[in-house]
Amino acid sequence: GVGDGVVLQRAGQTVGAQEPPVARMGEFPPMEDFLNHLKAKALTGRKVGLIENGSWGPMAAKKMREQIETMKGMEVIETQVTIRSTRKDADADAFHILAEAMKAD
Repeated sequence: GVGDGVVLQRAGQTVGAQEPPVARMGEFPPMEDFLNHLKAKALTGRKVGLIENGSWGPMAAKKMREQIETMKGMEVIETQVTIRSTRKDADADAFHILAEAMKAD
């Protein structure tokens, strides 16, 4: 299944992290660890795109955004992707819109 995720981009490089769906509100602990690691590394100058699984934790993107916005020089893209349970063909447009937003200057 598809879980919650973060996508980072800088100078044409894209890095993503995804969590499996879980039946609880908020972030899955490894995602929280990943975000804490990013903060500890003091990364700057990155665009961040958020992907959440709305069937399991519709608050995940909000919580990830709150953590990322505390990091200096991180730009959270307003466009986010919410998937319902599993990725469907109909979700392709949302991913395309997020990808285009990540490429925009």
